[in-house]
Amino acid sequence: MQYTMVQHMAKSLRLRGIACIGFLELEYRLFHIRKYHKQKQRMLVCGDGDFSFAASIASQIAEKGMHLTATVLESESNHLETYASSEHNIQTIRKFGHEVLFNVDATRLYDHFPL
Repeated sequence: MQYTMVQHMAKSLRLRGIACIGFLELEYRLFHIRKYHKQKQRMLVCGDGDFSFAASIASQIAEKGMHLTATVLESESNHLETYASSEHNIQTIRKFGHEVLFNVDATRLYDHFPL
């Protein structure tokens, strides 16, 4: 029920041209983290821009005993030039023992995370 309501609200905001990468999508994602954290011990966030989403949930993921890996497509040097706040977010993620990876193409994850 909560999933449907959050999904509907996010869709409604998008139709009005409002970016909703804020509270609604965060709440939706955290709902799924709470629901499945016992089954999944690792979480992968792909293409997180300036790593702000991963940094915002890093402490909650650590509290649940899970490991977070946040990735972006750019090289580290290009990424830090492009995103001013990225360095602070990277430090936050690593402070909680999580991993930050660069040069990861989300369409070719098998190249970076072999089974």
